Amino acid sequence: MFVGTRYSELDRVAKQKDTSITRLREAAQEREAQLQAEVKSLTAQLEKSAVGIRQLEWTARDLEKDKSSVVERLYNDVGDRTNSTATSRSLIAMSNIVTM
Repeated sequence: MFVGTRYSELDRVAKQKDTSITRLREAAQEREAQLQAEVKSLTAQLEKSAVGIRQLEWTARDLEKDKSSVVERLYNDVGDRTNSTATSRSLIAMSNIVTM
């Protein structure tokens, strides 16, 4: 009878270990699934941020081109005004010489 009790005790302990191992495996699988979902979410956020960064870079380049165009146009306008003022002064000077 003692041997039967001992084997039943060993069976009970073995079943408890099996149950514990099964629970641990299930918990590990559940945690792995949670982590995979988190990785997927973070990857999507990263990709969304990368798209936003590229769009900002494109916008910055476009603004730089626009700024350069405006600056060049303003330099040309200032240069044209300077040239036309110099031409006007030359014409006035010539007309003064002719009228003398």
